[in-house]
Amino acid sequence: MKILWRKAYEKFKDPKLLKIRLYDLRHWFATTTYMKTRDIFHEKYVLGHRNINKTMIYIPGQRFEYVTEMDNVKISGKRK
Repeated sequence: MKILWRKAYEKFKDPKLLKIRLYDLRHWFATTTYMKTRDIFHEKYVLGHRNINKTMIYIPGQRFEYVTEMDNVKISGKRK
């Protein structure tokens, strides 16, 4: 992975690229996906988390709305 970042840095000459970590990309993906879907349970599944609290790390401000469906029953709520 370091070689890939180094090549990107050499091509674009942007020192910020050297500071990006794999974790940063995962966090960015999770946050942007949540902002589109607003489904915390979907994020939990995609990220492979067993505990919803782990997924909450990726939610901006730790406030979330969720709407999901289990056995054809829609579940929705909002954490304050």
